[in-house]
Amino acid sequence: MQGSERSLVLESLFELAYARYLVRFRPFETWNNRMGKATATPQGAERPEPVDPNIQAKAAAMGRILRKVARNVPFKANCLPQASAAQIMLRRRGITCGKVFIGAKKGTKDDPLDLHAWSFVGTVCVTGDDGPGYLGAFKPLIMYALEDGDDG
Repeated sequence: MQGSERSLVLESLFELAYARYLVRFRPFETWNNRMGKATATPQGAERPEPVDPNIQAKAAAMGRILRKVARNVPFKANCLPQASAAQIMLRRRGITCGKVFIGAKKGTKDDPLDLHAWSFVGTVCVTGDDGPGYLGAFKPLIMYALEDGDDG
């Protein structure tokens, strides 16, 4: 593993742990404010639009490592901590076109609502895509968008 990849693994580990802590133990506003500007998702707004291919490539590489770290940590780093960590890591790199979606689909009898969070940069799904057709089952409800000047 090269030095830059090693530092990305460590950064991913830290951001996932911190995001998990915020989601689990802190008030909603604490982690909500880190995600960017929240808006209700109008029909059709969930369609990603391409951005600079170099930016998308950086985001994709970062996402691969972030997801790999999330699968191997000794705590539950599910979709929301992953999306939150991705937003912070993107912002740190000056990539302000990241978007996080929180959506829902009909669940089971025991758990009637299934919620999910995923993140995009352009047409690249950075976190939250669990296979072909997976995201299509969810109706996006909220979109968090990074903007130039966000402090996080």
